[in-house]
Order: sequence, then structure tokens, then C-alpha cells
Amino acid sequence: MHIAFADESYSDNFYFMGGVIVTTTQLRSIEIGLNRLLESLRIERSVDTSTDLEIHGSDLFSGYKDWIFLRSEPRLRNWVAFKILEIAIQNGAKFVIQGIDSSRLRERYSEPLPPHVLTHKFLLERIDEALEKLGSYALVINDNRTNQTEHNYYRDNFHSLIKNGTEGMFPRKIDRLVDTLYFVDSRHSRGIQLADLVTFIYRRRFVGASLGKPIEDGIENCWELISNNVLREKIWTP
Repeated sequence: MHIAFADESYSDNFYFMGGVIVTTTQLRSIEIGLNRLLESLRIERSVDTSTDLEIHGSDLFSGYKDWIFLRSEPRLRNWVAFKILEIAIQNGAKFVIQGIDSSRLRERYSEPLPPHVLTHKFLLERIDEALEKLGSYALVINDNRTNQTEHNYYRDNFHSLIKNGTEGMFPRKIDRLVDTLYFVDSRHSRGIQLADLVTFIYRRRFVGASLGKPIEDGIENCWELISNNVLREKIWTP
């Protein structure tokens, strides 16, 4: 059985959620590899070893918060992001991405569901499809929402999806997700942190291209590394 970790990344016009799918054995190997990499950074850069460096895409690529010691070193930041993803790839991690054009959603519907709710629902579908391809089942672990009410809302959607399947022109039974939806603080989960990094990279690359901006080398290199391990990706434009 697998574990699927999910997190989000968004801009003014797009909302994305991404998932990382791993077995428990793969996850343990990834945790060990990441902790070794980050510990070497702490030692080499004289970062306070009492601080657990959280892998957060926007903070890492901008040299912010935990990563402020790399603010003036963009090439090293890019290298660190690449190495983090390389560790995940080498240990068998698979990825899924779901996005929504939230500006079109607002234009077409007078009272649409919040983008994060729709994106999460669609992401669960993509995870289920990926698990079918892997011939496996998974627990789904999500980054914390803002309050317990949102947690309950997400869980209700999760169980409704399992009970009723998907809607639309091509309805699908969801039968690869087990038990319930779990929430954890990303600070304590390398799986959630990886999902955040992957989703950030995908959003930065997609939104940059949609705005006609040249794709940054660091972002493109990371995407080229993980793209073959992306089992499902979809952008919904209402």
C-alpha cells in the first residue's frame, strides 16, 4: 500500500494541488536522504542545528524564512531543490498534479465552489487514477487547512467521492483511497514538503509560460528531472 501526500500552490488566476505517492519503505529512504542533505547544509553554512529546515517551494527558491542564508545564492538554491527532488526520484516517488483556471471559474459561475475545494476534489481523482496504474491503494495525507471546519468539509468531500464516485460526462468510481483523509502540519512531514515543492515548481513553470515569460533554468531543470515520474497532470479550464 502507498501513502499519498497533498499540498497546494496558487496565484491570482490559477490554483494548483499536487500529490506525492510513495510506499512506507520509499518514504523512509527519502526521509533519511533529505535529512542527510539538509544536515550537511546546516553544517557547511553554519545554520543553527536546532532549526529543522522545512522544504517549502516559495521559501527555498526566494531565499526566505528558513532559507534566508541562501538568499544571495540563487545557483545554490536551484541545486538544493534539484537534489531534494533527485532523492525523491531515486527512491521511487511518483507525482500527480491538478490545476484550475480560477479566473475563468469566477467568470463563468456566479457562485462557484472555492477553487481549493474543486482542485482538491479533482486531485483525489488524479491520485485514484495513478493508484490504479500502480495497482495499489493509499492513505491520503493533506497539509493542514486553516481550521477544523475546513478539515471536516474536506473529509466530507473525500467520503462523498468514495461513496458516490465522480460526476460529469465520464463518471468514475473512486476505490483506491482508503480509510479517511488525514491532516498534518507540513513542518513535521517530509512527504507534505515534497508535495509543496513539486506543486510550486509546476505552478511557477505553467504560470510563467502562460504569461509569456521565459522559464527559469532552475525551475525547468527540476521539472525535467521529475516529469517522467508524473503519472497524472491536468489543468481544468471551465
